[in-house]
Amino acid sequence: MKYDSLQHYRRFAAKLALFLAILLGMDFGAGYLMERLYRNQHRSLYYHSNYAFREAKADLVFFGSSRSRRHYDTMLFERELGLSAYNAGRDGSYIPYHYAVLKSMLSRSKPKLIVLDLLCDEFVKTPAMFQRLSSLLPYYRSTPAVRPLVEMRGPFEKLKLLSRTYPYNSMMLTLVAGAWESPDFAVRSKGYDPLHRDCVSPLTELNAYDHSADLDSVSVALYKSFLTEAKSQGAQVVVVVSPIYRLVRPTPTMKLAQKIAAEAGVPFLDYTQETTYLRHRNYFHDVNHLNLRGSRIFSGEVVNRLRLLEKSGSGQASSDAMAFSTSVTGN
Repeated sequence: MKYDSLQHYRRFAAKLALFLAILLGMDFGAGYLMERLYRNQHRSLYYHSNYAFREAKADLVFFGSSRSRRHYDTMLFERELGLSAYNAGRDGSYIPYHYAVLKSMLSRSKPKLIVLDLLCDEFVKTPAMFQRLSSLLPYYRSTPAVRPLVEMRGPFEKLKLLSRTYPYNSMMLTLVAGAWESPDFAVRSKGYDPLHRDCVSPLTELNAYDHSADLDSVSVALYKSFLTEAKSQGAQVVVVVSPIYRLVRPTPTMKLAQKIAAEAGVPFLDYTQETTYLRHRNYFHDVNHLNLRGSRIFSGEVVNRLRLLEKSGSGQASSDAMAFSTSVTGN
């Protein structure tokens, strides 16, 4: 009887081992296929993330969220400044993502100039901030700088990443489509992807920013590291809060970001209350984004500011950075 029972457990263990082996094999095979599809995207956010993490080498690099992606015309900057340029902005991203891309980029190239476009509430503590780091999951195995950031998503993240398919959950249909489509305009224009509609919202005071909200200490620390590490590699860094079609008071994020930038000797340009843009609703696609017309005007203005920066030799001391930042907001 005991012998039969032992045989039963052995058969069960053998079947379980076979099932797990098949499951692991399927996970590995499907994960390999999805990774190949991901790396061969010809358009969409996946292509731009791939390029930013694995290939991008440019004299001038823009970092930020969708506001970076929509606001900085890379071709205009190349033409006016004589520098190669790339816009690494990604929709819905925050400073942890920007820092990860920076670390990856600095490992293979040394940009001369870096523009970091900051959100008005960049440092506000929200659950979405680190959950959106799912965009970094495909780089967990290949990019060491990504690993500590991804692991902030939760205590079981390392365990989940034993699966080869986990980084690509919910991507399959998009990956298949993106691998066969032709390159879009943003690919040809080096990350710049302008919007075309005119804003229809009236100019009102924006109350969406909670001035009493807690700031995330990790995001603040990563922002400091972004500035210092970029500068240590010889890059001139400029922080910009680009135009918004709302009357908005400086937020705690903006105040702290400007203070840290000044201490690091980094110019901080706040365009949120620039009347050039607030008086022209037709420069905006919606309250948060410039349209094609507005982005080209804004890009031209930033070009002029960067030329002024180069002539003045700013960025070498905090007093220079503060002087440069007030020259914008004081207009």
